[in-house]
Amino acid sequence: MKNLISFEIRKLFQARVLYVCAGVLVLLVLMFAGINKLQEVVVEEAMSGLAVGDETIAISTSDDMPDSLAALMGMSSRHSGVNDMLQALTNVYIVIVFAAFVAVFFCGDYGNGTIKNVFTKGYTRTEVFFSKYLVCLAVSLCYALLAMLTGFLCGFLMWDVGKEWGGKVALLVLLQLLTVAGYNALFCFLAAVFKRVGSTLAMSLALPIALPLILTLIDLFAGLGSGGTSQYWLAGCISLVSSVQATAADMTRCAICSGLYCILFTVGGWFFHRKREV
Repeated sequence: MKNLISFEIRKLFQARVLYVCAGVLVLLVLMFAGINKLQEVVVEEAMSGLAVGDETIAISTSDDMPDSLAALMGMSSRHSGVNDMLQALTNVYIVIVFAAFVAVFFCGDYGNGTIKNVFTKGYTRTEVFFSKYLVCLAVSLCYALLAMLTGFLCGFLMWDVGKEWGGKVALLVLLQLLTVAGYNALFCFLAAVFKRVGSTLAMSLALPIALPLILTLIDLFAGLGSGGTSQYWLAGCISLVSSVQATAADMTRCAICSGLYCILFTVGGWFFHRKREV
């Protein structure tokens, strides 16, 4: 299996999808940071005064502000290097980049038929699955760290470093990486089920968008609010640990749910990969 992993790594660095997805990832983080900065500029302009006829009414207290303006001001005041680093993975479009990479890299050999050459060399289906799984996991974790680093640099350059450094921030980063491992297991599971780039990519793109919306609607109709079923899905787990205000209960819930998803999807992906024909 060691030789098979080495083969996958050599193939990885020759694959354009690795670099394309990394570039798209950085551009997305930069774009969202730019939108946040533009939003802050708009808030500052609005805070300078509200024009009413020929007069300007200065806004001196929060009671004088419209609710929407107060909300925007509260959002802009929370930006810093640390906060933007922790929030870099909360956008669904970032996760979609991970999905696109796994779908193309994992299923590429099945689409062009080269996977048959691998099996003829005596490698088992289990070895093939876990070699691809581990390489995809390593890339997904590197992508996550790249997104966090880009988010931190944007927050630092546009606002400040932040004062929240400490052991808790390191723990939150580790929990987010665990959730990314859960996402990787999910996408590898889908790749093992469908074995083709097109169908795997379609499902991998649809699930991160559709499932959180469905769970949110369930919470809404069930009257569960923000603490409902949506917090037990992977997107909810990342949101729980995306702020230094995360509680011990939030971190525990994230660790348990993400760990379970990682195990379940890994076992499920291995099972389907072992049973299905090439």
